[in-house]
Amino acid sequence: MPTELALVHIEAQRRLRMISTTAVERIWQDLPGYNREHLDQWLTRVLPVVNGARRQSIRLTDAYLARALERGPMGIDADEIADSIRAGVTTEEVYERPFVTTWTSLKGGALWTDAVATGMARASSAMAADVQLAMRDAVSQIGEADDSIFGFERVPNPGACDLCLIASTQRYGTGDL
Repeated sequence: MPTELALVHIEAQRRLRMISTTAVERIWQDLPGYNREHLDQWLTRVLPVVNGARRQSIRLTDAYLARALERGPMGIDADEIADSIRAGVTTEEVYERPFVTTWTSLKGGALWTDAVATGMARASSAMAADVQLAMRDAVSQIGEADDSIFGFERVPNPGACDLCLIASTQRYGTGDL
């Protein structure tokens, strides 16, 4: 059973995902179009949101673990973690993909509104994943630096799938992140 502190952290991460995905969706909806000529405008507006959300997730995680372990924050390099969460795929490439998804949907015969909605869903999903990946990588880096952390417990969200519920019954070492 997660502690109250863990539940507070889970809620903070959920709120960060919600706020950041909402911001990404608004930026997407405010674009004048979804042609290649609009891609730079999209990236100029969305990348600061993405990078800020990644860094906030890392800082929340560092603060949570510091409080849980009754010590000061590790002061990990949020920039280094945030820039490497996608294993070599640039942030620009990840956030170009919603445009490609839109174009592919249109080429496949989708209605304009459906294609744009599919692109927005891809952008929103990428943002939510980035917040989660940033948290995971922060826990990993802190776990490597702090030998008092020897494992972790998965805490499923309400309505989690069966696989996540089964995974939450296991205990994991820091190497399993």
